[in-house]
Amino acid sequence: MSAARGQDAAALLDLVRVDATSASERAQLLLAESPAPADAARLHWVVGIERRTAGDLRAAGSAMDRALDRAGDADDGVLWAQIAVSKAYLLGQLGDLGDAATLLEDAIAHLEGADRAAAIGQLGTVRYWNGDLTEASRLLASACEQLAELGDRRREARFRANYGGVLSVIGDLDEAEAQLRWAAQLDADLGLPSDEGAARANLGYVMTLRGDLPGALAEFGAAEVCLQRGGAGSLVPRVHADHAQALSEAGLWDDSLTLVGQAAGMFREQGQATELAGVLLTAADVNLARGDLDAARTAAVEAGALFRAQGRTGWAVAADAFALQCEARGPSPTRALVADLIAAADDLDHVARNRDARRCRLAAAKVSAMLGDVGRGRTDRMFRTSRSLPPSERIQLAQVDAIRALAAGDRPAARRAISNGLRIATAAQAGLGAIETRAHSAAHGHDLVEMGARLAIDDRRPRELLTRIEATRVMASRLPPVRPPADPGMAAMLAELRSLDVKVSDPAGDPAERARAESRRVAVERQVRRHSRTRRGDGAAVNLNAELSEAIGLLGDRQLLAHAALDGRLHAVSVIGGRSALHDLGTLDGVRDKVEGVAFALNRLNRGQGSEASRLSAAEMLFGLSDELAELLIPPAVADSFDPVVVVPTAVLHDVPWGLLPPLAGRAVSVNASFTGWARAERARRDRVSRSAVGFVAGPGLEFADVETNELASYYPSAAVLTGAAATGERCLDLFGAADLVHVACHGTFRTDNPLFSSIHVADGPLNVYDFERVEQLPDAVVLSACSVAGSKVLQGGSILGLATALTTLGASTVIAPLTPVSDAASVTVMQRLHQAIVAGEAPASALASAILSHDIADPTAAAFIALGA
Repeated sequence: MSAARGQDAAALLDLVRVDATSASERAQLLLAESPAPADAARLHWVVGIERRTAGDLRAAGSAMDRALDRAGDADDGVLWAQIAVSKAYLLGQLGDLGDAATLLEDAIAHLEGADRAAAIGQLGTVRYWNGDLTEASRLLASACEQLAELGDRRREARFRANYGGVLSVIGDLDEAEAQLRWAAQLDADLGLPSDEGAARANLGYVMTLRGDLPGALAEFGAAEVCLQRGGAGSLVPRVHADHAQALSEAGLWDDSLTLVGQAAGMFREQGQATELAGVLLTAADVNLARGDLDAARTAAVEAGALFRAQGRTGWAVAADAFALQCEARGPSPTRALVADLIAAADDLDHVARNRDARRCRLAAAKVSAMLGDVGRGRTDRMFRTSRSLPPSERIQLAQVDAIRALAAGDRPAARRAISNGLRIATAAQAGLGAIETRAHSAAHGHDLVEMGARLAIDDRRPRELLTRIEATRVMASRLPPVRPPADPGMAAMLAELRSLDVKVSDPAGDPAERARAESRRVAVERQVRRHSRTRRGDGAAVNLNAELSEAIGLLGDRQLLAHAALDGRLHAVSVIGGRSALHDLGTLDGVRDKVEGVAFALNRLNRGQGSEASRLSAAEMLFGLSDELAELLIPPAVADSFDPVVVVPTAVLHDVPWGLLPPLAGRAVSVNASFTGWARAERARRDRVSRSAVGFVAGPGLEFADVETNELASYYPSAAVLTGAAATGERCLDLFGAADLVHVACHGTFRTDNPLFSSIHVADGPLNVYDFERVEQLPDAVVLSACSVAGSKVLQGGSILGLATALTTLGASTVIAPLTPVSDAASVTVMQRLHQAIVAGEAPASALASAILSHDIADPTAAAFIALGA
């Protein structure tokens, strides 16, 4: 090979860090020209780096073996050692850590200067994989210092990223963040997207440990973009695994486990045994958080076996600790388990896994408290420094304190601990700016809510029970104070979703094209969710007692009925005339079946299908079950009144058509996810200056939609009407932003897999919750004459997600919508009665109560509708 081609081979080693594919293709062309051994070694090395970057580790190993052979043929010890450093990293990925360390030690003996420093840094990475965090930290710090002195910015950046990762596991988050930001900036300045992506992924992990979930999710998103730009497919599953931990901290466990599964599958395919074991540890962590102890234990045991097979004793200790924590969450923990957990924590401290050690001690403290140990012991230090811990751990510490206080018979102290933990939970929710993340993160306070509710019920304290019911719902049902700014990127994604939905739903479309559109729709929905989750809240504190007092003052002549399900029984708090009362409504047995039976009967009657006999049977079933539910759900103090009612249901009751229950017939019933949420809607309704602008929308494919909207528009002077092709998504959103009352007659969809993509269908596709987030001010009242759009998904912690509920969160004072499918023909008459009452001056909830009663008999179509909000 000529001298010029030799220079080309050396240059490709720089190019492969920036454009791996192009560098590899060029290297393979040059290898076909039978280059000299040293040049051939460099070219095979380039191919090996590209294959490793792409995730094909076996091909990478073969290429690097050829590179080492050619370097040996060239009798070039330095070149051989340089390639050996890369091969050692590959061996480490494959789980052969002993050979990796041996190869690196041999290489270090042949190298000088920056190459030697880089080999030391690589040895530090292998020591990290081995679980020797103290030695790993020392070696990486030394490598970074030497590379900085020698001016090798590229490798300095890479090993600062590794050093920051090690520091994050040790628990030195401030220094970890400083190192990682330094590394990411260096990589960006040098134009190294793959390395920048690795640094940003580690930075996302640090943000997760800090409890900064929007920051973490933003960093993981940026990391994936960088890795895709750099063609670094082998690093993507590692990002998935760390991203999964962030989602777990937000209570998004289903999405978290999906990412963990993807990462594990990719690592298995690539043969990355080292990383696979780590992902299994993440799977154990996520399953433990969501309460699936069997899955957590299985993952921890498998991870431990892999760690031991790889000689990674420090990591194996961490896996064993997770298995012990599963046992601690089981039904019968023992004092022996406490001793085992403390011993495991000591072992974890010994290998500098400080966070894991802390979590073991936290589990030990909880078990000890459950067994009646009222002394704090070694958890004192954790309580004093708890402000530096992630919110999920601070909440658990408060739970330990509450359990210990109860064991000591100190109920006031238990109440204080519960209130403290719930303040932490709501503050963490307030730091999140997306409806989805706020709702899911309520799960972290669930156990404390149940403890507090149990105390309140046992001690007959209705106001206290109401406070506990509201605790984690208050932020989930509250609009973040800063609305999402105008975001062309989000608007473009949502417009694309509408277009894709039209293609997917077109029965005349080409099947292959529809399949491609469906695949793309799934991808765009994922992008929308990820984009939304990075929004920040303001973290403002909530004075829940003050808000509840204000809400009670706003009730006026209304009554409050708030339900709570606990230990298999149904309880309720009523507030009538400013006085609160506690009601034990009995067992929950059969309640869910009755609610589902009512939904089935409403569905049967509203679809207009079946024989006259079957419809008569459905009607008998509907009214019979409604009577039974009324007996179970409504205490006499509420049932014997004629006043309006604000209902705050517990999870099992969110699908109840309350206006159908005989004691509530003809009464204005407002259904809300939280009492303070109702109060905000009521204040917004009272503060509304104008109620004169009215708009109507008729969606496509619904036989009576135009009839309904045109008839109703005639009730209002100057009403705006969008029908046919004019009813596009953007024009509908403009109407929602300009009108005080909007009525939409269209097809509706409730998405159980992701309720925030529940939608109403307009001319150019569906409008979902993310679309309505873009509207600066929603109408005072929204009427959705669209099937099932009042449906909601109840999350652990009591939060609910759905289209109609989200509209109240986003600022609509009242939303009227059906829980079940409804007949569009029958809806016309119902909506006429509704709007006639509104025009006559009734508030929307009162107007719905009037519309439900037809000749003193509940109309099944109208009864499917509920009023959410004020």
